[in-house]
Order: sequence, then C-alpha cells, then structure tokens
Amino acid sequence: MATAPADPNQRKILRLYAAFGAALVLSVVPFILAALLSMILIFGVLIAAYILRTDTTPGSLVENHMTFIIRTIWIGSFLALLTMTAGSIYLFQTIDNTPLDPCLQPLLDIRSGQTLIDPYAVFNILRGCFDNYWVANIKTFIISGSIAAGPVLLYFIVRYARGLARAMDGYRVANPHFWF
Repeated sequence: MATAPADPNQRKILRLYAAFGAALVLSVVPFILAALLSMILIFGVLIAAYILRTDTTPGSLVENHMTFIIRTIWIGSFLALLTMTAGSIYLFQTIDNTPLDPCLQPLLDIRSGQTLIDPYAVFNILRGCFDNYWVANIKTFIISGSIAAGPVLLYFIVRYARGLARAMDGYRVANPHFWF
C-alpha cells in the first residue's frame, strides 16, 4: 500500500500529474463534452505549472517537474498540429466522395426550388447518402485518425509516465528541456 508523500511540494506535483492524467484519459473518450473538458484541464494544468514554476527556487523539484510538464504540453501541441495536418492531407487525398453524388444532384439543380440557405433542407437531402459514404470511407477515416492522433497520444503517454514515475519517487526528471 502506497503512502502519501510527506513533502508538500511533491504532493503539489502529484496533484498536477493527476489532473494531467485525467485530461489524457478524457482526450480519448469519444464524446465532445469529454474532449472539451480535456482541453480545459490541459489549459488549467499549463497555467498551474507556470504559476508553480514562478513561485519556486530555480533547480528545485517543483521547478524541474513544472518545466517538464510545460514542455510536454507545448511540444505535444506542436506535434498534434503536424500530425493533424498529415492526417488531413491523407484524408483529403484518399476520400471517396462518389457515394454523395446522388444526393448532391438535387442541391446542384437550380430548378429544384430548394435553397442552400436552409440547413434542414440540405441535411434532409444528404441524409440518404451518409450510410453509403461512411461504408465507402471507413478505412480512410480510421487511417487518417490514426495518423492524426496516434503519435501525439503516444508522446503524451510516454512523457506523462516518465514524469509521474520520477515525481512519485521524489526525483527530478533528467533533462526536462529535451523533446523526448
């Protein structure tokens, strides 16, 4: 049975890692509310890490871990930008839009009398093609999502586990400024 650390600074670090871990778990839950809560937690962790880092002495355990957390979030965000771009490029180059053709014709027909301003009318016209569109592109969606999310999630998990393990033992992270 693990006991709580006696050092109050170590407890601060572990609480911040707990919030960071909760944000990572919520980021993979397939609901928009979970993703929003994950983003809010990540921003909260980032702000708290900056505040805690400025309130400590340079070279301390808290400063070391806060630098590690801050760099993890910023580097992970940059990596997410790169992988989302790569995933989007793959998606747009390989997606098959032909299942939408039968539903797009009424939208393109000027004589139909329907206006594109009414979103309900557009949705009702396109609704009949969504199932075929999904079936034709499921593999593309999975590969694109894996390209966009896989490396970032792996990066965050590895960095999180490394930092948490060191914090639980009361040790500093070696080279908190490194990318990996």
